[in-house]
Amino acid sequence: SYDVPALAVYSAHEYVPPDHEAYLRTVFPNLTYEEWPDTGHFLMMEAPERFNGVLVKFVEGLPEPR
Repeated sequence: SYDVPALAVYSAHEYVPPDHEAYLRTVFPNLTYEEWPDTGHFLMMEAPERFNGVLVKFVEGLPEPR
């Protein structure tokens, strides 16, 4: 596994296997995971303000580089 912060944002309208989040958490224990029911494949274009807000919050929460 990778001991780094990771962000995964998925559309609920795209096929995502039911155990995908659990699998990602085995690879990235420090995972921020979101699944949005009201977007399609290009969620960053369909909901740019929401996506950018999630991305900024994630980046601002990252630890300082060593």
